[in-house]
Amino acid sequence: CLACGFSFAKTPCTNMSDKLSAAQRDSLQINIKRQLKTERLNILEFFKEQNSSIVYIETYGADEAFVFYSGDEFKDDFITIWSGAAEISEEKNIEKWVKDHVPYIPDRLARCFAWYTIYRHD
Repeated sequence: CLACGFSFAKTPCTNMSDKLSAAQRDSLQINIKRQLKTERLNILEFFKEQNSSIVYIETYGADEAFVFYSGDEFKDDFITIWSGAAEISEEKNIEKWVKDHVPYIPDRLARCFAWYTIYRHD
């Protein structure tokens, strides 16, 4: 079976997805809701590397979005937000965009974001 191992293949996001405890998830949702001034929010994915993190969210009022943090994602304001899909040919441009907009983002996390933006399956 050629496709059997596909779901276990390494990606740029391998070992980047961090598990949040229920308390951490609640705290992060409250912080993002405050900033977006929204009542409903669902955290779909959380990626962290060193002092930077990316939270993939669903707000129910718009497209899913990525919010970017440098520092304490539970208390600090996010740096920027990205929403929308991208094509395979845009992967390097997306990686450049995130490096330009999120100071000090680790290269691995920038690559993960670019890859996930294109290849995620909602």
